[in-house]
Amino acid sequence: MTVLSKLFGASSTSSVRAVAGHAPKAKHHPLRGLPSSMSRLPRDRTLVVVCRSGNRSARATKMLAKAGFDAVNLTGGMTAWRGAGLPMVNSRGKKGTLR
Repeated sequence: MTVLSKLFGASSTSSVRAVAGHAPKAKHHPLRGLPSSMSRLPRDRTLVVVCRSGNRSARATKMLAKAGFDAVNLTGGMTAWRGAGLPMVNSRGKKGTLR
């Protein structure tokens, strides 16, 4: 089973993006707080890490791999996800958008 994790930065703009739209069942983890939240991440499955463009998630994927996680970056981020026509939801579980 694959867990989708959406990474977002510390700015309020990024937090708004996280609320606006993400992959269904994604768990939100701020990049800045990732080192302290790793203990809450599953080690028994592959973590697919995603942000809006794929840049922050690439950094997070390297951090996770260095810590022994099986992690992959979703190339192109949520922009590519949306472009592929895959579903997005907002924080209320309704149809999401990408800002």
